Amino acid sequence: MSSLVLNVAQENRIRAVLWTLDSNCAELERLLTTDGGSGLIQIRNDLTSAEVRFLQEKIAQIRQKIRSLAEQLGLKPHIVDVRRHLRATLSLDWSSLIDTLPSKLHRYGNVDDETEALLQPLMSDLLVAIEEVLNFESAGGSSR
Repeated sequence: MSSLVLNVAQENRIRAVLWTLDSNCAELERLLTTDGGSGLIQIRNDLTSAEVRFLQEKIAQIRQKIRSLAEQLGLKPHIVDVRRHLRATLSLDWSSLIDTLPSKLHRYGNVDDETEALLQPLMSDLLVAIEEVLNFESAGGSSR
C-alpha cells in the first residue's frame, strides 16, 4: 500500500470519527449483554440469542477494521484518564442539575410552593452526592 498523506485537519477528522465509532461500538457491545437495569434507564434486550451472536461478531469485525485503519494511518489511541473523565462528566451533570433547582425551574413556568418544598431538598441531596464523588480524593477515597 502506498503512503497516505493527510493534512492535520483531515487526520483529526478521521481520528474523531473513528474514536466515536469505536466508542459507540463498545456501548453497543455492552447493550447486547445487558437486560434490565435500574434507575431511569431500563435496558430491554429484545434480540434473539442468534441475533446477539451475529451482532457481536459484526461489531467485533467493525472494531478490528477501526484498529487496522488507525494503525495504517498511524493514529494514536485516545487515552481516557478515568479521573479526568469522571470530573468532566459529573461537573457537567452538576451544572445541569443546578439549572433544575426549583428556583431555576421558574424559567419554565410557575413552580407550585408544595412542589418546590419537596423538590428542593431532594435536588440538594443529589448535588451533595455528586460533590462527594467529585471530591473523593480529599474525602479519603484516594490512595495516591
